[in-house]
Amino acid sequence: MQTIKSSTIVRRVRRAVRPPDGVGVRGQDKLEKHFVPLDTKALAGMLNRRPAFSRDGLKLKTKDTEKAKIVKDLDIAVRNWYTRNGWTVT
Repeated sequence: MQTIKSSTIVRRVRRAVRPPDGVGVRGQDKLEKHFVPLDTKALAGMLNRRPAFSRDGLKLKTKDTEKAKIVKDLDIAVRNWYTRNGWTVT
């Protein structure tokens, strides 16, 4: 069984949504702060294509991110995907 740390998921999501100017990303940040215009299809695809996640086979679907309003919602969506796909999240 494969294992991933929750902190690793959070770090990877933060890197994925970090704006080009390098401003820090917090879990309570509204997604509109980092994505204009906000497109939930793009969120799932963007996370799936990140090298760190694609190596693990991340395959989020639009429905996984469609209700995301803050960055932490993306953390939860990714963590749920890992759990559903047999990973242990510690």
